[in-house]
Amino acid sequence: MLQAPVQRELMRLGHSRIVPANTTLGRQGEPTSIVSLLLEGRVTRTRVEPNGVPVMLPLRYPGDLVGELSWLDHGTHSATIVARDRSTLLVFPHRDLEMFMQQRPSVLLTYTRMIADSLHEAEAHHSDAGAYDVERRLGRVLLRQVERYPRKLDEHYVVELRQKELAMLIGARETTVQKALRCPPLRELVRPSRGRILLCDVRRLSAFAELNDADGRFSLRDL
Repeated sequence: MLQAPVQRELMRLGHSRIVPANTTLGRQGEPTSIVSLLLEGRVTRTRVEPNGVPVMLPLRYPGDLVGELSWLDHGTHSATIVARDRSTLLVFPHRDLEMFMQQRPSVLLTYTRMIADSLHEAEAHHSDAGAYDVERRLGRVLLRQVERYPRKLDEHYVVELRQKELAMLIGARETTVQKALRCPPLRELVRPSRGRILLCDVRRLSAFAELNDADGRFSLRDL
């Protein structure tokens, strides 16, 4: 996530674009010549694997870059990018961004660190698939969404994603996710609603999903 001073500098470089929910911002395999900074909303990225299975990559949230790898290799979109909500983006042509980076090496370093963070996040999702059962993978992905995009409905944290999307995020079938949400222990910790999941007990869910720190304490920041 870009820090506020860097964001302010970039605001003078790019142009703002506001898009409604469900707007396709780029399709897998298409060439692109822009990078965007997400200011408001959420962005999903879905990639179809060679075997035809769609996989959802970690979502992008305010302060994240969208299409950041394309600037490095001047290549194509590696996934289809869709605005999950009404979103505001700051758009930069590759050429303008490259000139800016040449003038501001410190910003280039920040950009490189952000790319490293996104790769670590993708690696964590990949590792979860081999290390945890479906129930714990589901718990972990729900908690990560809340950590990045904390929203509450009444007294509960809420993740506004459909069960199909959650299934794609953890690499499972939608029916498997539906079953996991209906059975213990998840049915005691979360509550499905229309198009969203309510987290009834974040601390117990964190313990179940093994997202506590080394001392066994709740460790997600700001929750």
